[in-house]
Amino acid sequence: MNYLAHLFLSGNDEGLLVGNFVADGMRGTKISDYTEQVQRGIVLHREIDKFTDAHEMWRKSKDYLFPKYSHYAGVLVDMFYDYFLANNWNKFSQIPLQEFSNNCYHILDKNKAIYSHKSASFLRYMIRENALFNYQFDDKFEITLTHLSSRTKNNYHLEKSMVELKQYFTEFEKEFLLFFPELISYVENFIEQRSK
Repeated sequence: MNYLAHLFLSGNDEGLLVGNFVADGMRGTKISDYTEQVQRGIVLHREIDKFTDAHEMWRKSKDYLFPKYSHYAGVLVDMFYDYFLANNWNKFSQIPLQEFSNNCYHILDKNKAIYSHKSASFLRYMIRENALFNYQFDDKFEITLTHLSSRTKNNYHLEKSMVELKQYFTEFEKEFLLFFPELISYVENFIEQRSK
């Protein structure tokens, strides 16, 4: 899953949210460098990724993209699932997406001192472009894919996957809507077990 889903799955826990955010930018950083609350978010992030990568629906979605995008297919499915989360937001949250996004930006920004250069740079981009809210719009989502492409080796032009997003739109959305409630249940159970 990508940023929107990870942040959503953090619930109202600020430590989980910050940890879920910094986990993506961790390269060689020890988890013990962070507070216990943020460590919990990093562990949760990894659990979400592990559950996602093994899930039948996510793998099925990945199969549409693998022939053309190879090892970036999984990254694209994560992005596409954020797109479908944004477009189906009211099915999963009573808080409007813009309000949720603003709250995330505020919490993440006030904790920016602990971020890697990569995470801090992406946070600035995310706030400037209102990326969490704008995942739902095709033109804005394509810009996000272009930005992602610029950070890949040899600029892989992942924005061209908009063709596949439209071609397999019904399949991707169906698979996401089967997958995401199961992920929510998994995360709720994981958090409950860890709190005991």
